[in-house]
Amino acid sequence: LECLQMLLHNLLFTDSINFSPYCIFTTAECLVQVYSEWMSGDIAWRMQVSTFTSTIVLKLNFSTTELQGHWFTTSELVFDYMFQHILLSDKTNVTNQSGRKVLHPLLMSLANIHSEVRTKVSHHAFVPVAFLPVVDFIHNNQQMKSVLSDHLYHQCLDIVVKPLKIAAQIGIMLSDPLGNSQYCYMPLASCIVDMPEACLIACV
Repeated sequence: LECLQMLLHNLLFTDSINFSPYCIFTTAECLVQVYSEWMSGDIAWRMQVSTFTSTIVLKLNFSTTELQGHWFTTSELVFDYMFQHILLSDKTNVTNQSGRKVLHPLLMSLANIHSEVRTKVSHHAFVPVAFLPVVDFIHNNQQMKSVLSDHLYHQCLDIVVKPLKIAAQIGIMLSDPLGNSQYCYMPLASCIVDMPEACLIACV
């Protein structure tokens, strides 16, 4: 949560964060929808509705405006915000010829930040939150080594994201870029991993 709060207070992202889901259409009849950022997708709307209606019924203000030939439909919550986080994990070889040292960093970012800003390395939009342990068990059975390694991965990941699970269910107070306290929900938007780690997370 401290990492996400640091991203919210970063002045580089003040004008590059969407606080509410929105839809972009090519015409006022809303026939053809344009998808650009995460918050313009249908899943962001569904996550917002399912998150807030399961806790308390809130008033939604809908508005439609025209900008640069496109029509924008936005929903604005009266009290709460939803900041959807992104997890990124990849086991990396640090050295190949001197001991084969391996690190397994876990990084986090906000899906609310515009993609063109978030993907720039110089902006440091992905912050490291933990380094997952990479161990070599002394068990003789190779299959048991794999089971123990997978179990350790899931247990460590559960410890790291436990505060985020609580924030996704009941919400938490955070400060927005202007310094105002807002009641926020923190659902997981996506997890960026390679194929082996995706199978590890899915337990297959």
